[in-house]
Amino acid sequence: MKKFLLLLTLFATLYSQVSLAQIPLTLTTPANVGACQLNSYIAKYQGQDSIQGISIASSIFNTATLTCGISNGSLVIVDSIKNLSGANITPIQTSIDSLVGSWSATLPAVSNTDSVFIFYHILIDCSIIPTGTAIPSLQLVQAWSDSTNTFFINGTVYSTDTSNTIKYPLLVNLSPTSYSLGFKDTTELSFIFANSGTATANINVTFNPDTSLIVLQ
Repeated sequence: MKKFLLLLTLFATLYSQVSLAQIPLTLTTPANVGACQLNSYIAKYQGQDSIQGISIASSIFNTATLTCGISNGSLVIVDSIKNLSGANITPIQTSIDSLVGSWSATLPAVSNTDSVFIFYHILIDCSIIPTGTAIPSLQLVQAWSDSTNTFFINGTVYSTDTSNTIKYPLLVNLSPTSYSLGFKDTTELSFIFANSGTATANINVTFNPDTSLIVLQ
């Protein structure tokens, strides 16, 4: 009985290793990955000679609880899929799940002498930007999965990439907390903000006076 159980365990292990083949995937990433912007990627791997179900999921590591914007803080959007000669590969079906920031599709069979190129971008929502205190290791995480095999990204044995640290602006309000002036005086109000983050910030400022506080006599 012990011999039978041992043989069964070995068979199950070998079967699992054979059924989950490795798919080396080359992932080209942008020079900088930032919040409030589209971050473009190119993925390349060898055709699998069969219909393929794949998924790319994105998430933000070490972020605070999000109260607005995209539920997951990020979203994968595929722009195009092409083969080695540049011809379009049209998915049989696709779906986007904004709750987990993922894109998934069923791709037609592509010859193993050909290559698949997936051009996509990941939108990182402005809502992930912290307020007040910087987060030192805010990272974009993307996980690749295949219906029958396992992706190995950029020469590793992992199907998850965490190599991109997210850059973001972080505004600190250095303005005075109060102003002193007399009746009918004219004074200059100074508003000072410092960007202590890791990305530039383009800011448009407008002022809307609260006329309900003005006493007219």
